[in-house]
Amino acid sequence: MKIDKLYQIRKNGKGYCNNSNKIKIRNIYEYFIKIITLIIIPLLLIVLIYGIGMILQEYTSNLVALTIGDVCIKIGKAVFNNLSIIFCLVTVISITNNVKAVAIAVTGFLFFIVMQYSLIQYKITPEGKIYVTSILFFYQGENLAMFLGSSFGLVTLNTSILGGITVGIISSYIYIKCIDLRLAKPFGLLNGFSFVTLLVVLANMFLALFFLLLWIVIAIVLNHIYQWMWQQNANHFLGAAFVYELLNTLLIPFGFKDLVTNLFINPNVELLSQTEFENLFKNIAVHYGLIHNIFDDTWNNATIQKVWDFINQPTFEERHLTILDWLNLLPIDRLPQANGYSTQTYNWFLSSNFGHLLQLKLPPNYAFVFGGSLAISTAIILTSKKENRMPTAILMTAIVVVTILTGNNVIINLFTFFVSPMLYFCVYTPLAGLNGLFMSMFDVHIWVSFVNGLIDFIYRGIIPVAKGTNFFWVPVFTLIWFVIIMPIFWKAILYFDYLFIGRRETILPRITHKNYHEMWNH
Repeated sequence: MKIDKLYQIRKNGKGYCNNSNKIKIRNIYEYFIKIITLIIIPLLLIVLIYGIGMILQEYTSNLVALTIGDVCIKIGKAVFNNLSIIFCLVTVISITNNVKAVAIAVTGFLFFIVMQYSLIQYKITPEGKIYVTSILFFYQGENLAMFLGSSFGLVTLNTSILGGITVGIISSYIYIKCIDLRLAKPFGLLNGFSFVTLLVVLANMFLALFFLLLWIVIAIVLNHIYQWMWQQNANHFLGAAFVYELLNTLLIPFGFKDLVTNLFINPNVELLSQTEFENLFKNIAVHYGLIHNIFDDTWNNATIQKVWDFINQPTFEERHLTILDWLNLLPIDRLPQANGYSTQTYNWFLSSNFGHLLQLKLPPNYAFVFGGSLAISTAIILTSKKENRMPTAILMTAIVVVTILTGNNVIINLFTFFVSPMLYFCVYTPLAGLNGLFMSMFDVHIWVSFVNGLIDFIYRGIIPVAKGTNFFWVPVFTLIWFVIIMPIFWKAILYFDYLFIGRRETILPRITHKNYHEMWNH
């Protein structure tokens, strides 16, 4: 069955030209990129709203501000949790350009997530957290909740963009091949029911089962990596730092960025109470040979005693903070070690080589977020058509500003991945891994949080510099990544004629009533 016969409803009555499959695939791909470009601005707005919400949650205690931040976060999560359906629709529109195909694909997608929901066994704890007991009734590995997401309020796999595009491709293919099939006449009233809908539903139910099995394999692999990373000590963390950042970037298109961050920060020790931090401090001090008198609760060192008295203030009894937040509160920038010399606070904790301090060893990605977004945006602007240069510059500037402010580079990452998977996997991802390696090599200690933007960098990197953040390496490597990435992307875009913004017709054209009907083949 030829594709052109399926779309004879076009106004001009002409079918598609009889081009090769390669050209047809390229046309579909170009149309896909064009639609992705159209959704960048609303997605950019969601990223900004989500980032503002995270900033308010991190840096304010005002009840009104916290409420606004909570609303912003919920708006952002509602969109990010349902990116899969958005990209499913984009895929179907790009391939079929048909309203009926979109409706059938949405039906298939609903069965795709419902099938997952029915085969994931979980409980809700009194605190409102999801506790997964098993997947497919047999797999009961570690960190299962980390591999799950939410679609339309249902607990499902975190398939994100990968799941949406896969459903879209399969649904579109079945629609094109089977659109004319109908059930046999003996089925009576069901005779008018399009058989393709049933096929799409069944195919996506089996696809959901495949994804469940695939995610079990991914869970096993990532948990092995997780165990390996936790076994790394402070003196042998470079390889683990490279793998951590490599995975963080490599898995973004598949919806796993937050998973990797969550997986390698033990949730049981991410927030410490006053008692927990007090015990941690005491154990490390004893490790360095300092002596604590349990009878009068005193230490044989004045500096340690000062910190000990500070930690034991009654005002901290109800506080639960990250290790970095506790360190930033300490009134001392340097602490004594066993050799009689003092060292910066971060190094004092890290040199003790306590395993659960891994969260302090994780490499910050500020330099790569800042430098990478600036480099790619500059390359896109320079390679755009002259008549598109100004609107391209405005759009990319807005993307860079939001990326640097919020630290969320999801738009740059996804757009790079879709337009040029080769650049993303062969250039961008390895450099991200190297950024993690160098940040660990030069002992850059800035807390890895979900904000990772300019405000986070100033508050957690620049202000507590005396404690050993070594933040100055971030601007240095921001410049280094810019100098490396920008010319590579610039030359590659020109050589391969990648479909980045501004390379074709005027970007973000106004959609008129006539254009709308032409887009939908009416």
